[in-house]
Amino acid sequence: MTLRQSTVSIIVPNYNYGHFLMEALQSVANQDEAPIEVLIIDDCSTDKSKEVITEFLDRHPRDYANIFRAVYNQRNLGIVENFKKAVELTTGDYIAFIGADNRAHPSFIRELRSALDNNPKAGVAYFDMLIFGPRAADLAGRVKAEKLTDSDAYYWKFKEPSPEAIANVRTDNFINGSSMYRRRAYNHVGGYRKTRGPEDMDLFARMLGAGYEPVYVAKPLLEYRQHSAAQANTALLLEEAVNDLKAALQDSQSWTLKLEQDFAALKQWTTKLETDNHVLRGIIKERNAQIAALKSKQSESAKDGKSASK
Repeated sequence: MTLRQSTVSIIVPNYNYGHFLMEALQSVANQDEAPIEVLIIDDCSTDKSKEVITEFLDRHPRDYANIFRAVYNQRNLGIVENFKKAVELTTGDYIAFIGADNRAHPSFIRELRSALDNNPKAGVAYFDMLIFGPRAADLAGRVKAEKLTDSDAYYWKFKEPSPEAIANVRTDNFINGSSMYRRRAYNHVGGYRKTRGPEDMDLFARMLGAGYEPVYVAKPLLEYRQHSAAQANTALLLEEAVNDLKAALQDSQSWTLKLEQDFAALKQWTTKLETDNHVLRGIIKERNAQIAALKSKQSESAKDGKSASK
């Protein structure tokens, strides 16, 4: 019996990155193992992105006709809704997003598909990256990426998926946004959702929380472009999200500690109240007995007085 080969959907989301888009698409076309489909989804760009996409598809119509297709949103959906729509429009067992300003290594699909195929419990496969572009040094300094000796790029090495790393994934993320993941895991945790931080970080954290394992491919499978201060820099968004989460966690811990202290004080007060109540009941019982004895004595004295008067 021949087992069905797993299928891969590549999604290239774009918004006004027409000047980089051709490089991203060509890197997908140059893969040494083809995906089942490549969806280019443009979120209502106002630059010349559509012309770039058309030019790319016209270059090799026969080669690309059955794999590449483009969808143009009639209105800007924003990152989360655009990503959700893209996933719904694809069919592959595995899904990976490649930014319109980045470049995938030729073995990107093969390496990540193999990692997921060989690890049935894994929900997501992640990898190392090369940082390049005019602002590469800024990000490299933040993530401690090492400068390559033979180029201007920096090697960004990611963490091993240790139990500690997995436990702290929400405050110290180690899975990049172009990681390949199982559609089954995506559906299981409810897909992308709007959060204060990066949507992919939240998605992968929920996958790990649901019991899916991460698998690490220690190779630079993506060239991550840093090109402007205004760029939606995932690393900087992550840092902001981590700081927010840490602050929220500290507030939560302080609130929990106060709650525990209040509960302990309440428990102590309740115990004292129960003790005092027990003592009070004893005193009341004793006083009632004394009153009853006094009444009995008074009653007997009254009877004796009546007898004497007769």
